[in-house]
Amino acid sequence: MDSFAGTRKGWISVDWDGAVSQEEALEVLSRVFDGGAYPQVIVSTEDLDRRLSAWTNPRREERVAARHTRSRLRENFVPPQRPAEIKIAAVWSEVLGLDAVGLHDNFFDVGGNSLLGTQVASRLRRAFRVDLPLRVLFDSPTVAGIAEAVERALIAQLETSGVES
Repeated sequence: MDSFAGTRKGWISVDWDGAVSQEEALEVLSRVFDGGAYPQVIVSTEDLDRRLSAWTNPRREERVAARHTRSRLRENFVPPQRPAEIKIAAVWSEVLGLDAVGLHDNFFDVGGNSLLGTQVASRLRRAFRVDLPLRVLFDSPTVAGIAEAVERALIAQLETSGVES
């Protein structure tokens, strides 16, 4: 869309980086429309200089150091409590580069996408030694929802192997 907008006179492309509130969105749009003839505008909820530096420097150590805080979401932060929830939140935090992931945070609202979801599902399969299809992340995209799915899968494995729970 950026390339297309760049070829059109009077068109503006706005790239949103993260979730913003309705008030923030209105303020941004007001600034875009009042601000002049910029062909592209980037809206970032984080420190943009730090993010650009992390994106342009491919070294893993610096990507990990560039972790960012949980952006403003509708859900209040509820920390994971149970061991499975804590492990799932740690995997999300590592893959998404977040300092903290809440129990009810939606994977896609905190920066996840289908490619990152594939990484998360793979890591969770290894961590819990359970068959966990990627579809689970789309059906239950919260730490709490994934924890329930993992527990169901573990119980099913125990029942299938003939071990009493």
